[in-house]
Amino acid sequence: MLSIEQMQRLKRSNVSVDAEKTMERFKEDFGASSAEQKRAMEEASGQAQNSFYRIGQTGAISARLALAMANEFNVTPFYYSGEVGEKEPCTDLLIKQFLEKHEYFDIAAELEPTAKKKRTYNRKPKAEAPPEIAPAITPAPAETDVECKCEADADKCADDECNEQEVKISLTEDETVTLLRALFIRARAGGDAASNLDCITKCLLS
Repeated sequence: MLSIEQMQRLKRSNVSVDAEKTMERFKEDFGASSAEQKRAMEEASGQAQNSFYRIGQTGAISARLALAMANEFNVTPFYYSGEVGEKEPCTDLLIKQFLEKHEYFDIAAELEPTAKKKRTYNRKPKAEAPPEIAPAITPAPAETDVECKCEADADKCADDECNEQEVKISLTEDETVTLLRALFIRARAGGDAASNLDCITKCLLS
């Protein structure tokens, strides 16, 4: 259906081709309508109710009033102008044809189905992916050589090298004896354990 603004652009000139048919059909439908329907047609057409009653007196009907009745009663506007004999249901296509028939081409063009109108889409730019952030690498703690490695030369096995790295360990007397026993056992296989035992022995005897 036309908007109120479009309806107001229609002229009030008579579009009836048969005054007798227009009068008869108007009285039949408008006369049987409710007060609410009458108000709806007044609002749609922008004209007072007296304008409708004149249709029953003169048989003249404007395109604006014919379309207001067509919309309210769901009847083709051609029926009220006397151009057709059947009460065909009102459709957008019939309204468009009615407007074109009475040379309202600009308004008819505004009723083109939205499906036929070319749609334009504004493609949204793709959001740029955030730069990958390399995981922070925590540097491994530097290895600390806690072993006391003395050289073979007994003269160079000094307290300085053994005490260069302080290792504060709290041990009981029994635990200390146990550790020494374990070191003696490992020293039999040679290697670092033998060197460490030799270093500890020299430190104890110095």
